[in-house]
Amino acid sequence: MLIWCTSDAYVLVGEGVTATTAATPIPAFTPIPFMVPQGTGAPWRVSAIQISAGGTLYAKPMNSR
Repeated sequence: MLIWCTSDAYVLVGEGVTATTAATPIPAFTPIPFMVPQGTGAPWRVSAIQISAGGTLYAKPMNSR
């Protein structure tokens, strides 16, 4: 999965997750690949919280081939 934000944010990816300030910090406008391991079948969530200013989070699935 490829994640990027228009403002600095903390991001967490996984089954039923909620981002906190302990999550991965991502600088604005920096695409970051996240590995999404095989889960239990529950829906995956991309969760983010802003660091200092509001913005938009983008997430795009990527093939592992």
